[in-house]
This record gives sequence, structure tokens and C-alpha cells, in this order.
Amino acid sequence: PVTDVVINEAATQAEKQGCTFECEFSYPEDKSISAMDMAIVLNNLLDNALEAVALVSEKERFIKLYGTSKDNFYLIKAENSYDGTVIRDKDSSIVSRKKEKTDNGQHGIGLKSVKNIAEKYLGGVKVETGNNTFNVTVMLQSKEK
Repeated sequence: PVTDVVINEAATQAEKQGCTFECEFSYPEDKSISAMDMAIVLNNLLDNALEAVALVSEKERFIKLYGTSKDNFYLIKAENSYDGTVIRDKDSSIVSRKKEKTDNGQHGIGLKSVKNIAEKYLGGVKVETGNNTFNVTVMLQSKEK
């Protein structure tokens, strides 16, 4: 139910922005990944995607979310259009483009939170950009198998 709320809220926000939203996501059957951790990952990926699509023309806006299990791995892929601008710091980490540091300086920690959760589940995060498409793939590994 928690992940449903996160995804449905993002779909509603996408619709308000004139953005197409595709989703093929199901919660892992073995439930070895905490619902709260999954919600944090989804919320960060989808919030980032919604912010990114707001910077492109309405006809180019799209967000796609996929979640699939294979053996003891769970893959989440978020893909969205963006304006082609990515700012990286000296260690190649992506830096937030938000100008105002409200929320007690919490801007820019979304992908770091996703990475921390992926590492908790013996996984990782891969970010790919190109052709004005931003892709984030998160691999999580079930600890039970």
C-alpha cells in the first residue's frame, strides 16, 4: 500500500504537468525488501523525474517506471525526459540544481538516499544520460535467498 500511494501520487502530479506516465511495477513477492525502503527509493526517483520533466516542453515530457524480480534480485528502473543538463561534483556524483536550500539543507540527497538503500540490500545504482533521457537503475538483492 505504501508504494501504491507513492506511485499514484507521482502519476497524478505527472498528469497535472501534462506528462505521460507509464508504470510496470509490482512489489517483490518475497517481501524481503522493506516497504519503507522501497517507498523511499520510489519517492526519490519519482520526485527527481517530476522536477526534471517540468524543465522540458510539455510535448516531450515522459516518465517510465519499471520494477521486476529475477532470482534473488529486484531491479527498479526510472526513465524520464530532461533538458540535457547534468551537474556533477569532483567525484562525478550528480549535484542538485535546486537554487534554494530549504528543508534544512536536504536538497540533493535523493540519489544519495537511493544509493544508501541499494547498498543496504547488497546492490547498487547506475545513472545513464543521453538524448535528453535520464535513466536510473537500482538493483536490490534479497537477503533471504
